Amino acid sequence: MSRICHIDGREVGDRESCPVCVARLNANVDVATMSQEAKAVELEQWMGPLEVPFDLLHKRIEELAGRPVWTHELGSPALIAAEIRGGEAIPFSEVLAKLPADKAVVVLHD
Repeated sequence: MSRICHIDGREVGDRESCPVCVARLNANVDVATMSQEAKAVELEQWMGPLEVPFDLLHKRIEELAGRPVWTHELGSPALIAAEIRGGEAIPFSEVLAKLPADKAVVVLHD
């Protein structure tokens, strides 16, 4: 079976990463040279069906955001994009505040 990549429109195997998207992700622009808007737009481009290996995408999202990005945050990419557009990484307490109130959180601190 095959499917169509939602980013570049090419046909790829049903359970395969899009090779064009993987190449684009591996040849990404240095975030230090990007505007906040360009970073946010790139983040938004990658959201949707996963077209590249998760570990590569997660690393790039952290580069774009300028901080560690927790997997629960990926459910709300618009919040990450808004943070990037704002120009400052949010503190860890605000990351935790994104979790549903009924979910337990354990934080270990040295």
